[in-house]
Amino acid sequence: MNDRIRALMSPQPADHPLVIGHRGLAWSYPENTLPSYDAAVAARADMVELDFHPTVDSHLVCVHDTTLARYLDPHLDRDLMYRPVVSYTLDELRRLDVGTWKDKRFAGTTVPALDEVLDKYSRACVLLIERKAGTPEQTLEALQRRDAVEHVVVQSFDWVYLAHLHALAPTLALAALGSGAVEGRIDTLRATGATAAHWNDQLRAADVAAIHAAGLPLWLYTLNSELAWRGALAMQIDGIATDRCDEARAFLA
Repeated sequence: MNDRIRALMSPQPADHPLVIGHRGLAWSYPENTLPSYDAAVAARADMVELDFHPTVDSHLVCVHDTTLARYLDPHLDRDLMYRPVVSYTLDELRRLDVGTWKDKRFAGTTVPALDEVLDKYSRACVLLIERKAGTPEQTLEALQRRDAVEHVVVQSFDWVYLAHLHALAPTLALAALGSGAVEGRIDTLRATGATAAHWNDQLRAADVAAIHAAGLPLWLYTLNSELAWRGALAMQIDGIATDRCDEARAFLA
């Protein structure tokens, strides 16, 4: 990891947690698309989070759900809407409009390939890349093609995947996604090679203390209100993942 990422993967000042643009600026833009990432960069998010799946022709594409049903015209054929993302080719995905569901002004917005996102953003901002499906080898190959291994953070709920990826690329920055109780899981988390914990917001004070005692920064997902941001500050959370990164940035200024 480079120095910029090393600083972000460290504990943050209690009154100034990181702002992580969840799927870009997903409150106002179609999530996991270039307009959403552009807006998160413009809002000065510390990291821009995205998700990826592999396609049947071995491309990685930026989509959160396993199907496109939530993003497509509901009048389309159900077989098309509920077809798994991993069964599409990249060209097939490129022909689909995944912007209009959010607002007509985003008509024609398409699913981006991870390659083009890395080309456009991996030096302009820090990308927090969440693997939804695919092998560690696929992830690493994509990052190596774009010379991005030292410039991104990869996260996953699959800790076996993280450990495998860490063995392949020990300098790649990793974050372990989790939920529920932390007790008894710190050693397993650290064994993945992750240097940050990214948890849901149902944490007790003891869980926060345990993660911090292990020397790990703690980020929370997905906090979308001022009340939630105030709670994160009170708990001394190191990073806030939010769909409203523009408003969170203004609140934390």
